[in-house]
Amino acid sequence: QAPPVGDLSNAAIRRRDRKLRRDQNKMKKERGRRLAERRRTLEVVEPEQPAEQTGVNGEKLFKGKTHADPSSLRVGPKVRPYTEQNLGEVLAMFQRLAKKYNYDEDFVRIMASYIETAANTAPVEDDVPS
Repeated sequence: QAPPVGDLSNAAIRRRDRKLRRDQNKMKKERGRRLAERRRTLEVVEPEQPAEQTGVNGEKLFKGKTHADPSSLRVGPKVRPYTEQNLGEVLAMFQRLAKKYNYDEDFVRIMASYIETAANTAPVEDDVPS
C-alpha cells in the first residue's frame, strides 16, 4: 500500500535532506566566490595624509600625527583658576563617573588620577559679590 500524500518514507526524507545540504553548500560556495570577486575588484584607496598646518607661532600642528596637539590649539591662560564650588562639582562628577563605570579598570584608574588632581587643586577666591 502506498503511503498517504505528504507522508514521506525514511529513505525519501534522507534523500530530501541530502539534496537540501548539497544546495546549501552550493549557495555558500557561490556566496564566497562572489565575495572574493568583489574584494578583488574593489579599488585600493590610500588614506589621505592630513595637510600640514601651522599654528599661531608658525609651529607645525601635525607633526607626523593624525591629530593636532590639543594644548597647542588652546587659547587663554595656562593656569585655569577654579572656585571651591567649581572644584566640588568637578570632583563629584569624576566620582560619579568612576562609580558608574566601575567595571572598566582603565577608566577607573584614569578617573582616580583626575580625582586626585582635582582634590589637590587649590581654589581661588570667588570674585562675584554676594
